[in-house]
Amino acid sequence: MKSLKTFLLLTLIFLSGITLWGQKTIVCDLQVEILPYYPIKDATIKSMYSNICKITQSFQIRSEKKDTLYFVIDNPSQFSFFNAFYFQKLYIKERNTNDTIPHIFASDTLKVILPKKDCNIEIHYYYQPDYFMFGNEYVACLFCPYQQSWFSWYFSLPNMKINDVIISVHEQIYFFANLMRKKTDKGKIYLSTESIPENGISFFWIEKPYYEHIKTSIRNQQYNLYLLKGFTFTDDSASCYTLMPPLQKVDSSVINTYISDLNKAVEGLVKIFQKNVSFDIVEALLDISQGEDRIRWGSAFPLSDSNVFIFMDTSFWSGHNCLHEIVHAYNDILPAKSDSSYYFFHESMTEYLSIYFKYNRQKRDSVYEAKILKYINLKQDYISIFEINKSEVSLDFGGTYGVTYLKTPYVINSFAKRIGEDKFIEILSLFYKQIRKTKTVNFLEFEKIFKSNGVSDEDWTWLVKNL
Repeated sequence: MKSLKTFLLLTLIFLSGITLWGQKTIVCDLQVEILPYYPIKDATIKSMYSNICKITQSFQIRSEKKDTLYFVIDNPSQFSFFNAFYFQKLYIKERNTNDTIPHIFASDTLKVILPKKDCNIEIHYYYQPDYFMFGNEYVACLFCPYQQSWFSWYFSLPNMKINDVIISVHEQIYFFANLMRKKTDKGKIYLSTESIPENGISFFWIEKPYYEHIKTSIRNQQYNLYLLKGFTFTDDSASCYTLMPPLQKVDSSVINTYISDLNKAVEGLVKIFQKNVSFDIVEALLDISQGEDRIRWGSAFPLSDSNVFIFMDTSFWSGHNCLHEIVHAYNDILPAKSDSSYYFFHESMTEYLSIYFKYNRQKRDSVYEAKILKYINLKQDYISIFEINKSEVSLDFGGTYGVTYLKTPYVINSFAKRIGEDKFIEILSLFYKQIRKTKTVNFLEFEKIFKSNGVSDEDWTWLVKNL
């Protein structure tokens, strides 16, 4: 028996080795230098932003059988015909010899001729994202997203492993990334690559002179608020480079209102989800426009189980959208994406809870009335939340938007009122307490916990039928 186990183990190792030998891992280091664009020494570089990033990707090539590698842009811009504007002054060299390496950059693919089987190559370029094609006219001055899930800022290989990420920053910006910091030394930020998100590495910067940094504590958790100040133009303003730095501070009553709303919501969320989270919240002018259509957006990025940073449009404070992003940080145990209930728990339940903790009962009714009216008037691509396996929100609010953010939260609220809102929240708390222990969440477990706590078959059938 022992010899059989040994044989099987060796066979597995051999087969694994074949796979590894067939596609070797190529190690990549990323270095980013964030530079003020104006004034910049190299006049041949063109930027739509007040800063531009100088990027170096270093690759260790070992015993490569192919003489050519094809690097790709995982998420290319829909305006890829402007790639020469996004990726400027691109060149490739062999690190040890400093020799230039031939390449062809076309159709979102970078073709590189390797000098030899064992080599260290570096891809150098200046990069700016295409957010200026969608955002408002002030984006270039105040905020710039290098969001890999939206538009790729670095090249990839199928077998690439990112080893080191080093970001050089200057004193006039605040810097944020979706990776934990290992250390900061002499203007260089070293990021941890132990747990790179599935959608890649993203980072953001904001202009310090235009922001007020507010520190506060909620339930012994640190909150950092980066609030946008007002600003003015000079008389001859033609671009972001002629913006005058703001002189005024954010009104103290505004700050107090934000903190009060956060306190109220966090108290309730901690009771439901049984966890504490610290936040960095950054507001900016984040809208995506197409003609008269404008979508205000925000994103939450978990750095760890208890630390999250959020970027959001300034308008998010006035409604419940800020809380929506905060709830995401608590609502972090989800079904597999292949589960038909994924978007029910991930987005629709998050939307419901953000409305619940933001408004009183009377206001909630008016919010849901507006939601269902908007839903009825939208062209619908989906009917049920259980049909959705991918979020597809278009600028005209088509795709999955109507079902995910309008209809389903409305149905959840109607169900909560049907059985009693206080009872619904109480059972929901029991549900999340359970899954915090089991780490298992699906709609069947959701049904079991509600039925075992007094919800009738009739009421449950009504919920499922209307979802």
